[in-house]
Amino acid sequence: MNKKITELMDELDIDLLENIKLEEEREGKQLDLTRIKEKAMAGISQQQVVSFEKKKEEKKKLKGRKRYFLPLIALIGIMAITVVAVGTNEQLRTLWGESFSLIEKEAQSVQKQFIAEGIIFKVEEAVIDDKSGIIITSFERQDGKTFEKESMPLRIQLHINESGGLGWGSQHYLSEDGKKLFSVIQVSGDKKLSGKDIELTASCLGKWEAGHTTTRLDLNKAYEESKKVVSDDKAWEEYSIDQGLGLTISEEIPQFKLDQVRFIDDVLHIITSYQDSIGEELLQTHVKLIDTRTGAEIEYNSGSGTWDTTNGLHKMSDQFEDITEADLPYLEMGVDYDYFNLISDGKWQVTFRLDSNHNTKRIRPNVIIEKDNLKVKINEIKLSALGVKIEGSKNTELMKDLSGYLLMKDGRKLGLFSNSMSTRFNLWFTQHLNVQQGVIIEEDSKDTTSELGNKVDKVGISNDESILSDYSISFSTMGGTEISLPNLIDVNQVESIVIEDTIIPIR
Repeated sequence: MNKKITELMDELDIDLLENIKLEEEREGKQLDLTRIKEKAMAGISQQQVVSFEKKKEEKKKLKGRKRYFLPLIALIGIMAITVVAVGTNEQLRTLWGESFSLIEKEAQSVQKQFIAEGIIFKVEEAVIDDKSGIIITSFERQDGKTFEKESMPLRIQLHINESGGLGWGSQHYLSEDGKKLFSVIQVSGDKKLSGKDIELTASCLGKWEAGHTTTRLDLNKAYEESKKVVSDDKAWEEYSIDQGLGLTISEEIPQFKLDQVRFIDDVLHIITSYQDSIGEELLQTHVKLIDTRTGAEIEYNSGSGTWDTTNGLHKMSDQFEDITEADLPYLEMGVDYDYFNLISDGKWQVTFRLDSNHNTKRIRPNVIIEKDNLKVKINEIKLSALGVKIEGSKNTELMKDLSGYLLMKDGRKLGLFSNSMSTRFNLWFTQHLNVQQGVIIEEDSKDTTSELGNKVDKVGISNDESILSDYSISFSTMGGTEISLPNLIDVNQVESIVIEDTIIPIR
């Protein structure tokens, strides 16, 4: 299932400052001396590619909120950080096929690795523009064994020691022989990526597995026991570990416990927990009740969770309305769950730097755009093969994402959609836009077929109805897995960018 990129950002690190000034960024024209030596020794040509990554669901998502499961057991291993000065951007070249020629000169081979738990974690390749880009990483077993299909790192995190927002999402695929597990990481935000130490951390390798269980715990008895240990006027999350009943819900998920059954303001709370001293997200659950009188399943109306760091305990409360004490003897608990089956609970970390992408066009239009009686000032636009970055200021939070398209020199129009938009407290904003698939329509054309031969749907990107688009993204099949990619832009063929019907020439 295809999603907009804003749904793919599964991590967000925002450190906003109230007195941020919009300053002109000075991009270095020279490479770091150490990187020059490394590239010269390996005969590597400086390259850079752009890409756009949509996080692909690796497993079936449950209706319930995210849940967490199992303490992590730290494994001790030999660790090493190594810089390897070889690489030909093989993954970027394979992912983009013929389109790779548009960004071949901007692709970078990083080749930094970290070894722990018998697994080599390597930052393979990257491509960036100013504040967005793609990073490709890999895992490989030292013993040469293969990974199972649908294997993935549970968590990937990026950090740059600089104020501002940074978002990322990832998708994963295996090499054809199954011996390498690759991750394609999309990064965007308002932090400059080049010339900075980028700290990339991956933790916990495994795969998601789904299950269902029904418990025959006596909920009425659990309710009576709960009244003995916690007063009704106490907030549900405030119970101590010794006040939890600690009843095993199912042998299939033994760490998942039923702690309390309470009525708070006439609403039934089913309170569950599990031990987790670290906080990794290894379990997602969907709790429901089954009425044995009718066989009907009763979904919870709301839910909330908290992490008791003192006791290393995750606590969750599922809340059911329209249930009375008289119903409890006839109710059973059902749990749908997704469990992350660990291959390794290791942690791998690599710090590296990336070079600037000089194939970027920079425009300072200094224009004001009005939309629905709201005003936005566009201070700067940067155009690269990856997409468009807009920076400016606005007079209200009510103004959301800007929309528009690229007008090419041959008359084509390439529709844009928003990758991400971050706004600082003083209403300075940064917005990233990418080209949509199939949005290559001649002006005034009524044809609804994209250049790929696919039918596309009309979307209200602007008032110009000659722009047709869809939100599907082109796919590259890697090791049996479809990886979503954006269309790349030939920056030398862009005539202008049209934002909310305002034409801004690109020179």
